Formats: sequence, structure tokens, C-alpha cells
Amino acid sequence: MSAATESGPADDELGPIDFLAVEFPGARISSAGFERLLALADRGVIGILDMEFVLSDSNGNARKVDVKELD
Repeated sequence: MSAATESGPADDELGPIDFLAVEFPGARISSAGFERLLALADRGVIGILDMEFVLSDSNGNARKVDVKELD
């Protein structure tokens, strides 16, 4: 690569991780756990660009759900 096309850490606005999937213990997150996650974002420790919730049934079939569908 030439120097003009090389990219480095200074060029990466978001960081080295593009996607992160988090599985919650027992497939559930408590309101306290969710508040802690949001507190990390509020403090700038993590950045949340988009959040999707995925459920899987007993057969392993997964589907994206709206947050309103969650208990």
C-alpha cells in the first residue's frame, strides 16, 4: 500500500470493533442490567449506534423482535 491509501488507528472513527453480539445470562436482562449498559454509554465508555434484539425458539430459529415485544 502506498502512504496515501494506508489507514491506521487515527483514521478509524468508531474503533476496531464493528459489531458486538451480547448474550444475556438465562436469555434475560434485568432492568438493572440494562441501566448499567446505558450508563456505560452515557459515560462514553461504549458507543451504541444501533441495538437489535433477537430471540430464538427451542428449535434454534432466530428472529429479530421489537423492544415492545419483550417482557
